[in-house]
Amino acid sequence: NSKSHNKSRTKVYSFILDLISASTATLLSSPFNYVRNMHYATPLNEKPLSIKNHLINLIKEAKLQKTTYAKLKFLQQRLRLGWGTGRVGCGMAFGSYVYSTLTGNY
Repeated sequence: NSKSHNKSRTKVYSFILDLISASTATLLSSPFNYVRNMHYATPLNEKPLSIKNHLINLIKEAKLQKTTYAKLKFLQQRLRLGWGTGRVGCGMAFGSYVYSTLTGNY
């Protein structure tokens, strides 16, 4: 039953590709989410910094960390990368799988 096996393999590859794509998109958008959150945290009587200045400050703060591990951990914490990133990737991949299955695109 080679045709069934190939179809099953295609579903697995598609799911993995969707998972990687969604997780990568979440990772790449995290600096913009960080800046948005910093804007929301700015008091109403103050002018928020520009996107560029927020990102420059983030990089400067990261460089102040003593070790490479500390720098990466700092960025991971500030950009809120973690289980949620994986959860978003899985959710998007699962949504794509359900849509493709329901529309007969497999």
